[in-house]
Amino acid sequence: DSQSLNKKADNKKFLQKYFNLPVNSNIPVIGMVTRITEQKGIDLIIPIMESILRLDVQFVIMGSGDKYYENFFKKLQKKHPKKVGAHLIFDAKRATSVYAGSDLFLMPSHFEPCGLGQLISLRYGSIPIVRSVGGLADTVTDYNAKTGKGNGFIFHSYNQKALLIAIIRAIENYKYTDSWNKL
Repeated sequence: DSQSLNKKADNKKFLQKYFNLPVNSNIPVIGMVTRITEQKGIDLIIPIMESILRLDVQFVIMGSGDKYYENFFKKLQKKHPKKVGAHLIFDAKRATSVYAGSDLFLMPSHFEPCGLGQLISLRYGSIPIVRSVGGLADTVTDYNAKTGKGNGFIFHSYNQKALLIAIIRAIENYKYTDSWNKL
């Protein structure tokens, strides 16, 4: 939490090892713990995943759901083994590792009446990237680098371009360590 950010590096190292990714404290890790379904925005992620992976980033996902989407992430992990980690089962203990070790937590939900993932991610210092909908809109405020206000990165329109812009904004802000630690 905010009182123990010094543990974030150890949690990140553990997460990278668990997902068989190269250990690198400087690369931002985007994490997801989710049901792998259309409701959770997976249909937005798939078309832009190659663009995301061109960035200096690692991506981890934990959860289960629609077999079509699960197969996509299995193939993506094989294609990009140094950038993508996928555990396509839900394991509550290991899910905590994703929250605690990732730098960013992705929740691009189509609809989300409440949402707990973004709250848990905030608790563990993983900054949420969310669509402004339902409980996500109620709990995440868009970060403004000029004022330092906000607690995450928000996109409004349910489309791939808006999501990609939010992810790029988050990754760009990650480069500024002092500001990032305050966030």
